[in-house]
Amino acid sequence: LSTDEIVQISDDIDNFISSNISNDVKIESSGLMIMLRDFVSLVISSSINSIAVSIIAIFIIALIFFRGFTWGLMAIIPLTSAVILNFGLMGIFGVRLSHLTALLTSIIIGVGVDFAVHYISSFRRHLKNGKDREKITLAVMDDVGYPIALDVISNMGFAALLFSDLIPLNYMGGLMIFAMLSTSFGTFLLMGTTIEILRHRINFK
Repeated sequence: LSTDEIVQISDDIDNFISSNISNDVKIESSGLMIMLRDFVSLVISSSINSIAVSIIAIFIIALIFFRGFTWGLMAIIPLTSAVILNFGLMGIFGVRLSHLTALLTSIIIGVGVDFAVHYISSFRRHLKNGKDREKITLAVMDDVGYPIALDVISNMGFAALLFSDLIPLNYMGGLMIFAMLSTSFGTFLLMGTTIEILRHRINFK
């Protein structure tokens, strides 16, 4: 049964009990289905909270490591944009927020922070080496663009899971592919563009 069906059936059982059995008799539903219903609810709520806490923690770590508030904000741009895109596209394509999809969304956090750190580290290294500020973005792309793109392409192997007969594996394959594409998109286009725009207004160090 799907997650939605489990919740619906367990709710129907509880409604039937409350409507047709005397209040003098205390009855509680139990079994694997009830455990799964409560488990799904717990995992979804805790996963959403953990994603928010993870983004805040990464911001603080990046702020301390790169010694700059602006760099901390830059580091979470790919993560935040990827998470928003993930939940948005899930809604558009009708993918339900279940315990599986909630857990797999955390993959985006691990993937996205790597790309952001590589990009920012390369940018700061070129700054310290006195690279021409007008050419620094091109130098960063030459430095880390190919490795990041290669990482994304190599992980396209998860596409094989899309052909599995098990729906959870289909979700896993699809979300892994999306995580790689969305975080690289967030790193190159959103974060890279933001840094390029702010480069003319803020004295990055």
